[in-house]
Amino acid sequence: KKKVKEVYAELLQDGDPQFFVDQIFRVLDGDDNGFIDFKEFMLAVDMSSSGTPDQKLEWAFKIFDKDHSGSIDLQEMTKIMGCLLELEGIERAKSKEKAVQIFSFLDVNGDGKIDQNE
Repeated sequence: KKKVKEVYAELLQDGDPQFFVDQIFRVLDGDDNGFIDFKEFMLAVDMSSSGTPDQKLEWAFKIFDKDHSGSIDLQEMTKIMGCLLELEGIERAKSKEKAVQIFSFLDVNGDGKIDQNE
């Protein structure tokens, strides 16, 4: 985990990689030991390269659903999107605006949260 954080710190020179690294490990570190072992790594590679669209969506949903509530709220969306867009070189203020746009589009029923059905 420490090494991954160092790599992301280089990529996010103006940002804090801790949150993003925590999300990666929350999803990929199945046994929660602070390491991504070979099996966990291969499962992630397989899921991202050959999983079905539904499996990929489920995996992405888990990344955004930080509190495991079964839904994604605007705060979760904004935090994750900020990290992802920062990796692409987009400043945080613009990434928040983009997250709000995406959230509004995905929150089909307008209840302030996105569930897996949406």
